[in-house]
Amino acid sequence: MGKIFELASKNFQEAELYIKSEKKLSIRLSGDQPKGGDGSRITEYALRAVKNNNMGTAVTTSEEDISIVERAEISLANQTTVPVKFSNSTPASVCCEDSTVSNMKSEELLEEGLRISKLFAEVAPNIKPEISLTAVTKNIAIQNTAGFNANYNKTLYNVGVSTKSPKGFNEVYHVKNSSSFQPITGEDVEKLISMHKIAQNRVKGIGGKLPVIFSGKAMGSLILRVLAGVNSDIILKGISPVKDKMGEQVFSQNITIRDDGTFKGGLGTCAFDDEGTPGQNTLVYENGVLRSYLADISSATKLGINPTGNSFKRTMFSEDIEDHPSVEASNIIVEGLTVADDELFKEVKRGIFVESVMGAHTGNINAGDYSLNVSSGYLIEDGKLVGKVQDTMVAGNIYEDFKNVVSMGTELQPLMAIFFSLGYSPNVLFKDISVVVE
Repeated sequence: MGKIFELASKNFQEAELYIKSEKKLSIRLSGDQPKGGDGSRITEYALRAVKNNNMGTAVTTSEEDISIVERAEISLANQTTVPVKFSNSTPASVCCEDSTVSNMKSEELLEEGLRISKLFAEVAPNIKPEISLTAVTKNIAIQNTAGFNANYNKTLYNVGVSTKSPKGFNEVYHVKNSSSFQPITGEDVEKLISMHKIAQNRVKGIGGKLPVIFSGKAMGSLILRVLAGVNSDIILKGISPVKDKMGEQVFSQNITIRDDGTFKGGLGTCAFDDEGTPGQNTLVYENGVLRSYLADISSATKLGINPTGNSFKRTMFSEDIEDHPSVEASNIIVEGLTVADDELFKEVKRGIFVESVMGAHTGNINAGDYSLNVSSGYLIEDGKLVGKVQDTMVAGNIYEDFKNVVSMGTELQPLMAIFFSLGYSPNVLFKDISVVVE
């Protein structure tokens, strides 16, 4: 038993110590030229302590810093926080660690970056890619006075490759996020180069109600709004559009959405969440029918349901030790009526392909509204991409637009939203969405 937890156990009626150890390596290249890199190791501690039906918190970066206990006492005395019930569950058995990533050295990251650069040089020597690679190894541990005492290791691997426009802006971007090593392949590079060449034809003035294919990456901005609707804290506040719609058909029958903390190799896969609830596979929407909310221990208790393993130290903009655990996604998985990705595009006579967006955090997220600048999008004509659209936005409400899901592809991509990946989704075709000329 560590000094901090031992002292906290004596000073408080209940206590929980959360420990996160992290080793991070990253490197950036422009073409075959290294442009920077970084490496760090840190261990952080977060204490939650309960006394007289009130809860205090404090953090530190040293296991010798027993002043964290005193600071938790001060926090408890100067604020009123309803205490949560600490977990004593059994962790899930998951696969979220890859020795290739955990043993990776800076030299190997650089070698992988140079390999990617060489793939470009062999196919399109005039296109110089921007490459970023990151390898992270974490250990998450929780010990509390309810009897929970467990830890698990996880790895994270991220590789991003982009090309530049003649004016120096990002043109095409490809990303892979996983807990396992996922190399960029020759096929990936060929697709990037093909998209880059198509993007040189600029298209303006595209607007109206059109068929729209959202890439798996861009779907993250829409899923952010789906998550708000099934967030148990939002349900309890009575401001979710689906607060009284359990078991009802909310979206198209062609889409299923689940949150899977046990997804093999997933970026958000976990043996337990940041409160000690085991990772689990929660069916949120089944063929468009609402089946479950996502809940932490506190909100689950109030709603009379079981916690779903979705309490994490994360906000829309941060992932810091100071963040209080709150309801967030582990791995959202988007599934449904699938066709080959080539066939998906052939279904569109004239529409747009939204590859990436800006403004995911804007608008009334809880109500499902969105108004997104298309940072990278393409005009589709007769099933083919013919040029990159400019000065274009997509706008609407997910509770209307998700009723118009036609089908989706098969290749899972990271769901990108602000600074984090929410899980994985294929390309998704919507029958029509409002496309606005800026």
